Amino acid sequence: MQRKYTLLYQNPTTGLRDWYTEIFGPCVDQVVDDGTHTAVLDDCIVSDSFVEIQDPAYYRRFRGRNAFLLLSPDEYYLAPIDVYRNFCGVFRSHFSGAYDPARVLQIPTGYQPGFRPFNASRPASERKYMWSFLGDVKKTTRPECLRSLIPYTPNYWYASDGWTPGRGAAPVSALRPRPTHQYFAIVGESAFTPCPMGNVSQESHRPFEALETGSIPVLEKRFLIDAHRSVLGDHPLPTFYSWKEAGAFMSRLWSTPAQLDALQRECLAWWAAYKHRLTERIGEFMSRLDGQTATARTRYIAAYARIPGWSLVELTRHHTPRALLRRLERQTRRFVTTGRILVRK
Repeated sequence: MQRKYTLLYQNPTTGLRDWYTEIFGPCVDQVVDDGTHTAVLDDCIVSDSFVEIQDPAYYRRFRGRNAFLLLSPDEYYLAPIDVYRNFCGVFRSHFSGAYDPARVLQIPTGYQPGFRPFNASRPASERKYMWSFLGDVKKTTRPECLRSLIPYTPNYWYASDGWTPGRGAAPVSALRPRPTHQYFAIVGESAFTPCPMGNVSQESHRPFEALETGSIPVLEKRFLIDAHRSVLGDHPLPTFYSWKEAGAFMSRLWSTPAQLDALQRECLAWWAAYKHRLTERIGEFMSRLDGQTATARTRYIAAYARIPGWSLVELTRHHTPRALLRRLERQTRRFVTTGRILVRK
């Protein structure tokens, strides 16, 4: 019989509580909110964020207490491995091949609050929009995404940072009032949800929020890394190297309703099965490592990840050349304005 754990939130305001409740539920018998980094419990899963700025002495108190670390986000790979060593095992989002699967289980970034419960069964062919996108557009690969997809209608897009596509574009949804209270409904009215990369990684919450509403995520990949497949395994979610290809694909399926609905059913069936299997994997991972305190020789990360600068190389693989140039330009402007470079934002 599998042991039950206490889910200890040191980040009680995290937007991932619904997601964690779903995938960790069978392993958890109680939830404790702390947020002060003082509570220390036996047989627990410590949910935390930005551990690199916390007092490392707090995490050392979990050694020998049969505890696991649930870490999100860590898209910059900043969490010290010395923190990992205080736990039997670690769950983390934002994929890197540097982490050893024997002790680190990499999980999807999951969905934010508000997407459950949602009627996801409405056929894609009966939805109002071919695609929708709401959010910051000026960063990463998002300008290329929007420019490529705007000609394909009907669509709904909103640029919260004021981005506009330039002269001669389709009607400018960016000028509409911000539809914060309608966000879930708009995604749920969309056959497709384009999912350009997040801040510095191919991964974001957007694909999983789309799936929870029955919208089909459209993903991107690189020649050097397909982070989604590395985390999700074989999946039916349409994935492309370029947004021009993605736009042509969405338009073709929009004009063939039977194929569109068949792809939607395949994606939703896969997602339900994936979540079930993920919960099983979490249980198996914890059962295997139950009570196994790390030693100085326990490996959590590859040797090359001890080399200074490895994370920058890893993050570069997630970017296109244009996205990388855009990030360098933003950081340069920040440095000129403030005299410092911001790691996050």
